[in-house]
Amino acid sequence: PDITTASEKRDIKSIKAIKSLENNKSRGQDALRAELFKMNPEFAADTLVPLLVNIWEKAELLKDWTLGTIVGIPKKGNLADQ
Repeated sequence: PDITTASEKRDIKSIKAIKSLENNKSRGQDALRAELFKMNPEFAADTLVPLLVNIWEKAELLKDWTLGTIVGIPKKGNLADQ
């Protein structure tokens, strides 16, 4: 019988998700790259999961998480025509 608790299953899924992050992708406003989390996925999960569970339970996002930066990427051709 599977006696894995819900918390353990969540941690296993979190670690698997962290390990599956793609390398060499642009980082977000926090300037943290996926490679940083992948160096120690267990520590990353131990740090991130309680934070995310707390946000989920309160149904409240951190103010910084509601902000974003939009960068226009021009298509090929003359940039003056954009």
